[in-house]
Amino acid sequence: MMKSLAFLKRRWGLLALVLAANLIVSSIAITPWSEAVRSGSLAGLPDPDAALLAEGGLVFVEWLRLDAASLLGALRATLWLAGLGALVQLLPAALLLVGLSDTHRLSLRRHGRRAVAVLPPFLLLFGSTLVCQALLVCLWVVLWGVCMTAAEPGAYPWLTLGLAALALLSWGLPSMLQDLTRAVLVNHETRVLGALGRGVGLFLAHPGRMLAAYLVPAGLGWLVAAASLGLTAKLALVKPAELADAANFAVHQACVLLLVALRAYWLSRALELSNASQPAPGDTREGTGEPGGPSPDHGA
Repeated sequence: MMKSLAFLKRRWGLLALVLAANLIVSSIAITPWSEAVRSGSLAGLPDPDAALLAEGGLVFVEWLRLDAASLLGALRATLWLAGLGALVQLLPAALLLVGLSDTHRLSLRRHGRRAVAVLPPFLLLFGSTLVCQALLVCLWVVLWGVCMTAAEPGAYPWLTLGLAALALLSWGLPSMLQDLTRAVLVNHETRVLGALGRGVGLFLAHPGRMLAAYLVPAGLGWLVAAASLGLTAKLALVKPAELADAANFAVHQACVLLLVALRAYWLSRALELSNASQPAPGDTREGTGEPGGPSPDHGA
């Protein structure tokens, strides 16, 4: 763990690049929604955020009624841009994995070429994972409806909680397998199906290690997101509004930086575990710089 953290410290430039890409893509995606909110019926209020929650949410309901057409149009545009942004983000994701896969000095030309080379299988994995996640979550939603119809009212809370946990697992497990498959692709440059088989085999061989490596940073990420929401609510009361906006931006970017670092830690663990469990043929030594051994450290 400490080795991975020390390596991430030397890759701060790569993390900053991913953070900048996230900021640019997310800023573009949210622009239609932000413009619709700012130019709508709330524009004349001195404190729109506070007004939405005042009087039991009556202003919020009235705002939705008056601005429904523009908000729906802005929401559609934002969703389209977010989907396009997710595809664009595959390149920084590939660059992050490639940059974490060795200890050589970062080179945008060399690492960028490798990142572009793995984009097609990454795109295929991304689409397949989304379809798998959507089907599993829909399955649990249908099962929840059937069970709620047949169960006693007293069992509703526990039933809902259990099926929600299963739906969350159905979302997280394919995502973890996607990352393991990506790690195998970067480490061993195999075909997608072969890499997927290796990733699944790796998880089945060491489920405890894999789940611990994935769930610890994922759980910390949820805590970071929850803390960011709490701080945002507190900062909404800060005066003047310009100071509150600046503080909110700083909090959000610090939160995103922590989330990027946590994800990079998990990806470095996935690369390490896949490399340790799938040695190259003929490799009998470790740490020698020979094929199959760890790459020599040439700095970062």
